[in-house]
This record gives sequence, structure tokens and C-alpha cells, in this order.
Amino acid sequence: MQAGAAKRIPQTRKARLRKIVSLVIHEGVTTVDWLADNLGVSTMTVYRDISELVDQGMLTRSYGEVSAPSSSLVEISSKLRLGQNNTLKDLIAAAALTYVGPGDAVILDDSTTSAHMLPGLRELAPVTVATNARFIEEGLIGDPHISLIHLGGDYYNWADAYFGPMTVRNIESLGIDVCLMSVTAISGGYCFHPDPVVAETKRAMVDSATRNVLMVDHTKFTRTGLHKIVPVSKFSAVITDSETPQEELEKLREAGVEVVLAD
Repeated sequence: MQAGAAKRIPQTRKARLRKIVSLVIHEGVTTVDWLADNLGVSTMTVYRDISELVDQGMLTRSYGEVSAPSSSLVEISSKLRLGQNNTLKDLIAAAALTYVGPGDAVILDDSTTSAHMLPGLRELAPVTVATNARFIEEGLIGDPHISLIHLGGDYYNWADAYFGPMTVRNIESLGIDVCLMSVTAISGGYCFHPDPVVAETKRAMVDSATRNVLMVDHTKFTRTGLHKIVPVSKFSAVITDSETPQEELEKLREAGVEVVLAD
């Protein structure tokens, strides 16, 4: 290898797609050549990857430049999010399930942490599960001890989930025992999401439930968002991890929220 040449590190395609999204979000605007140099792969490989990400609506490409909105306005697609922080998500999901009992009606959002609850929900059955996430429905269909409610609505490919007025109306028709959800950001005592339609759907979920449990890791406290969902005080409990800054934990407690560290 010549001095200064990029070291080529073998990587799966899924990992490379996640890395491309992360790099573009961080840079704001970049080029295929720059991405190829940083990833140690050919420009042709990056072109193929970018084309897929553009088709998924996660990135845009124009006149040789690749871009995305700032990190506060971007929600990484469910297909990539499903591969991130799995061990921590297992711990957070397990802690959240302690708020669910047999016979409860539970509503799950499209967060990938919700997908980590499926084995535990089967152990708690019989339960009723309402969800707008197609990937969660697929994991529960056919289980004779779980009553599954499909919330319907407009299908969003990047989230693999349904949102919109129909979804909200269907949620508003339900009386839910426990809402389990995640959000993109927590700032100034509020939960946020970059998409107004998603924010409206999550807000309806919170309003439909007697008890609300928020599942967020420490990274959600370092972000900002555009569209308010609800105040954090609407949640009975927030489940997070020990890397969350102590001052953020104190703010939650001052808002009357139970704080649970899952790790």
C-alpha cells in the first residue's frame, strides 16, 4: 500500500449505508468522491448506495452534491435504525415492559425500540397491541394470544409505518392502558419530532392512554427538534441509560416523571 493511501476496511452494505447517512448529515453537503475517500470504496459503489438512499427519501443528490437537512430535521429510516444500539434497546424495552400487565391494551409507535418488545409481549399475553408500524405487525401476526389492531393510514416507506389523519382518527377511537414510545429529541421540557405528521400521530397516542412510558437513550437529549409532540410531564416514566447527563435526569424528576436507568 502506498503511503497515505486509504485503508480499505471490509464492511457490510447495511453498515456502509448507515455510515453514508451519518457522514452526510454531519457534513450537510458533500460529494460522492469525498464519501468514497472516507469509506475506502470506489465511487461506483458510493453511487449505487446513494441511489438507494435517494430512492428511500433519506438523501438528495443534485449537480454532483449529496445533501440532507441538518441533523435536527432528519429521522434515519427504520431499516437502518433497526441495526443500531441493539443491546441498549433490549435493556430499555425490558424495563418498559414492567409497566405492562396481562390483559392490558398497549399502543406501540414506530420506534425500533418497540420492536425489541415483541418477545416480552408474548410472555405477558394475553394483551392487545395497537400499532402504526408495519414491521411490528409482521412480528405479531398469527400469535393467538395477542389481539392486534392495525391503525392504518398513509404508508411512509422511510419509517415502514402509517401516519396521517386516518391514523389519528383510529387512535382517538381507542381507550389504551399503556402507551410505549420513543421520540427524536427532548429539549426544553418537550418531546420533538422532525416531521409534523409523525408528531401529530405520536401526540394522539399519548392522549389515548392512561399511562405513558417514554423510551429514549442519552443521544436524544443532545438533539433539537422542530415539531413539539407533548411536554415530558405527560409521561409517567422515562426509561433511559446511565450516559444521560445528570442535569437532564434532574429536569425530568422536577417535572414529576419517574426516571429509570435501564443499564
